[in-house]
Amino acid sequence: MGQYLEPIHVAIIVFPLLAIGMAFPLLVYHYARYGAISAWQVFVNYSFYFYLLCAYFLIILPLPTRAADAALTTPTINLHPLLVYYNFRATGFSLHQPTTWLTTLHAPGFQQPFFNIVLTIPFGFYLHYYFKRNVLTSVMLSFGLSLFFELTQLSGLYGFYIRPYRLFDVDDLLLNTTGGLVGWLLAPLFTWLLPTQAQIAATNRRHAVQVGLMRRLTAFVLDWLLIGIGVVIVTLVMRVFNYVVPGWLLSAVGVLGLIWLPEQLFNGRTIGLRAVHLQICSLKWQTPRPWQIAVRNLICYIPLIGLIALAQPWFSRPASNGELLLAGAILLTLILDSLLAVIMPRYPLLFERLSQTTTVSSYRPAANQLHQTRTEPH
Repeated sequence: MGQYLEPIHVAIIVFPLLAIGMAFPLLVYHYARYGAISAWQVFVNYSFYFYLLCAYFLIILPLPTRAADAALTTPTINLHPLLVYYNFRATGFSLHQPTTWLTTLHAPGFQQPFFNIVLTIPFGFYLHYYFKRNVLTSVMLSFGLSLFFELTQLSGLYGFYIRPYRLFDVDDLLLNTTGGLVGWLLAPLFTWLLPTQAQIAATNRRHAVQVGLMRRLTAFVLDWLLIGIGVVIVTLVMRVFNYVVPGWLLSAVGVLGLIWLPEQLFNGRTIGLRAVHLQICSLKWQTPRPWQIAVRNLICYIPLIGLIALAQPWFSRPASNGELLLAGAILLTLILDSLLAVIMPRYPLLFERLSQTTTVSSYRPAANQLHQTRTEPH
């Protein structure tokens, strides 16, 4: 049993780092598609990713040393189907002899096929409950997942080892696919306890009209990510011509683009705001004027530009007291402003108050989502 628990223990250690990396794409996807993200969707998504991580570690761990792998002489592939049946018969199991039951549970001839079936039962469950796949699609996807696992083993962990350290077994393909089918068939026995997709969608539509700090922060980070990508591209092009441009100057140009382009192309919205279905309005719920958009974006983005400009010389010399005080004041202002927004949901952030604007939701559900709401039982 320890050989199955150790990979799960490793997954528990690794998953928090993976969860942090997945958080931003998950937020952008759900805000872009649904206008909101529910706690249940977060739980289901992260539990599904955690399951996949555990399954992956179960098929690759423990990792041998390269020297130990090179010294292996065990078979690397089995293309004879149903060999697992004969291994099970060799355990001596007899339905009419209870004394054989306990010994069979500890026999490799039982444990190996049993855990290969159990490995993909959650996969079939998720496909049925959350992803709404039919039985044929679920079987095909379960086979594809199993094939990925087996090819990972056959490739020696994608060429890291000179030979496979685990067996590519056609029986594993059959057992894993069977596990996915079993999970799909068992799902209705449990999903009646869980919220349906229609209920989750209805909750999201109710929350989509709300504009919280996390939604605005997602738009802000997406805009900065796009600025960063543009800065990297321009920097690489400039290096081809042996011309160096300070990073803070490139970022400032990107922010100026966020001030001018939204007004000209996107009706006052940055790409990040459009992605999460947010709209800028004046305090009188009218279209904001150009100066309001300019002030809003300057106050929203320039403080970080200032921090970049202040921190850049610190890599070559110690920071002066004045620089540290200025950087500290900027950070303290940003932190306090964000904390107040967390404590008071209706609190207008600094860039909203000074620009006399507010942020509202522009999310409109698609026609098929409206149909689901009308046909949803009350």
